[in-house]
Amino acid sequence: MTEIVARRAFSPLYIGFDIAFFVLLLCCFGKRNT
Repeated sequence: MTEIVARRAFSPLYIGFDIAFFVLLLCCFGKRNT
């Protein structure tokens, strides 16, 4: 578990992927709410 966290903390690629995934979830929930 700590290894995965360390990889994400030191990898811009993982950070970018997490942000893109989070934005995608926000868009999906936003469409459902409206």
